[in-house]
Parts: sequence; C-alpha cells; structure tokens
Amino acid sequence: MLEGEYDVIMYDARGHGLSEKPETGYTWEVLAEDLAGLIDALGLDRPLVMGHSLGAATAMLLAARYPAKTRGIVLEDPPCSDQAIPPEALRARAETQRQEITARKAMSEEELLAYVRQRSPTWPEAELGPWVQAKKQVSPHVTALYGAPRPDWRQAVKAIRCPTLWLTADPALGAIVTPAVAQEIKRLMPTSEIVYVEGAGHCIHREQFDAAMEPVKRFLRRVAQG
Repeated sequence: MLEGEYDVIMYDARGHGLSEKPETGYTWEVLAEDLAGLIDALGLDRPLVMGHSLGAATAMLLAARYPAKTRGIVLEDPPCSDQAIPPEALRARAETQRQEITARKAMSEEELLAYVRQRSPTWPEAELGPWVQAKKQVSPHVTALYGAPRPDWRQAVKAIRCPTLWLTADPALGAIVTPAVAQEIKRLMPTSEIVYVEGAGHCIHREQFDAAMEPVKRFLRRVAQG
C-alpha cells in the first residue's frame, strides 16, 4: 500500500529471515546499532522508520541513540510496560520462547498454516504465508532478547527528537501499551501523536489494517513533506 508513494525497504533483523544468525549479539542496543549501520550502508538520508513490537523497540532506540539517522518513526505497540518482571521470570520466558520456536520450526508449513488460522482467525489470508515463512526462518538464538532486561523506555522517549506516531490497542486483546503508559508517553513527549486502534490487540496492522494504516499514511505524508 505504501510503495506507490515511497521507496519501501524491509530488512530482516539478525536472527530473522535470511539475515545471519550468530549465536550471540542479541541485545536491544545491538539491534538499534544494526539498523543504524544498515541506514549508513545503504546511503539513506534520514529515512522514515516503522516497526512493530520488537521492530518498534528497535526504531525507538534508533531515534533515541542516533537522532541524525531518521526524520520520523512509527511505533506499533512497542514493549513499553510498567510490569516488573524478576530476572528468573525473564529467563523462564526466554526458555519457553526457545522451546516454542524450536517446535514450530519442526512443524510442516501446512501444520503452521492450520495453527495460525485457528489461533488468529481474524487475520487476512495474505498475512498467513509470510507468518509461516518467518516462523520457519527465525533462529532460537533470538530468545536471548526475551531473557534480557529491557532498556528504560522512559529514558528513550525523553531522548527522541523526531516526529513520532504511536499505534496502541486493547490490552484485553493482547496489546502491550496500556492507557496509563500511553498517558505517560504523552507527558514525556507532548509532541508525539498517539492513536488508539479499537478492536485490535498486539498485531494491530493484522487485526485492523485499514484503521491502523490511515493514521500512518497521514503521518508519513506530513513528515515527508515537512
């Protein structure tokens, strides 16, 4: 939908897709460093950066730590939460994720398709094939991220200077950013735009595509023209 107006670059983060899958180097800071290096390697002039979940965290840290690299960011339900998780719980979460990734990689594509259709019946059919491919390609090594403490999102928000659009949704349906956290984001960064998408959980663009993309298109046009 965006490629008619923009040059769209979609890259695979380390450990994902067709990118290299080293055994180490899976930290939030390194992912932001990877993205900054990609922008430099491609010779991009302050591109607009969009991300969902882990990708949103990467875009947020990029804008906070490398302010000259981007002219604007779109963050779809990033992992900004006030929920305190003890270190042992983080390690247990990482191990659970590792087991799930390993189990999915052992499944056939047909089994994965049946699984995602049952688990996410509202997702468009066009999303299912890429989801299956992603689950077959991702490395269990990435779960080191889930066992590591997350960066202080408040400090990151306060450091961002570029225009920012936040897409939030319903925590009861699985969204991470709660209304209280959204209010705190607005307090810390009054110039940011926060859009609540009704009827969606964590995967906002999959569950309410049109409602999510309308504010994204408006934001991108405004920032690109500015």
